[in-house]
Amino acid sequence: MLRFILQKLGMAIPTLLLISVMVFALIRLIPGDPALLMLGDMADPRAWPTCAATWAWITAW
Repeated sequence: MLRFILQKLGMAIPTLLLISVMVFALIRLIPGDPALLMLGDMADPRAWPTCAATWAWITAW
């Protein structure tokens, strides 16, 4: 039974890692700004900096 559980965990960890990498890559490939996509078309332009700062999409260099 322990061997079965270890086999399943051994298969689950790489699968979760692969899914995480794929989701990250797909989000990065989406055209446009994530904050603008979240706010929608009818959003107030002054709301963008607040949304982007809240989600840490704007970083100070």
